[in-house]
Amino acid sequence: RGAGRGKGPSEGKGGEDGHCVTLHNLSYDTKRYDLKEHVKTVLDGGFGRVDLQTKPDGTSTGRARVGFRFLKDAEAAAKALDGSELDGRNLSARVAPPRRERPAG
Repeated sequence: RGAGRGKGPSEGKGGEDGHCVTLHNLSYDTKRYDLKEHVKTVLDGGFGRVDLQTKPDGTSTGRARVGFRFLKDAEAAAKALDGSELDGRNLSARVAPPRRERPAG
């Protein structure tokens, strides 16, 4: 499954993930479960989907996206997660610009 594609069940309080926070500087060894638990601990819930971004061969890119229903929640999460430590790495977090719709075809 590609990063950011498809819709799964909400993992936090939110519904549709309209806004995303991108995380950078993840260890290539970080697993999705560990990242999800870290986000849960730092934010105390309230987030949607967590996607570790991978290359076509399945190896990590060291980046992830965390979905939020509301922009204010994404902004607060980026502030809380920026500089947090996971697997010995200090994470960088920022609110991602909204994705543009692609034309069908």
